Amino acid sequence: MIPSNDYRQCISECALDIYHNIGFHKGTFLVSGATGLIGSVFIDCLLKMNDICAANFKAIAMSKGKEHAMDRLGEYFDRPDFQFIACDVNGAIPQV
Repeated sequence: MIPSNDYRQCISECALDIYHNIGFHKGTFLVSGATGLIGSVFIDCLLKMNDICAANFKAIAMSKGKEHAMDRLGEYFDRPDFQFIACDVNGAIPQV
């Protein structure tokens, strides 16, 4: 899925609002279910804050399959502030 321009604009506005209302601007987040609605929007916001607000967040995305993750999060795979782990949380979780 390629997010629409309206979605990208909404993420930019939300990222600015969140950035100005939280008390920290760096950290690492492990996001399970990263290709789902909540996980993917959360990752979009984190990385957008890095892009437009000079935040220093890292997103570690965890999902069952890399193929679906590439469809939804593929634009981030080459970024240093993003890491993907193919994993089922019902089994052993690899070390990060």
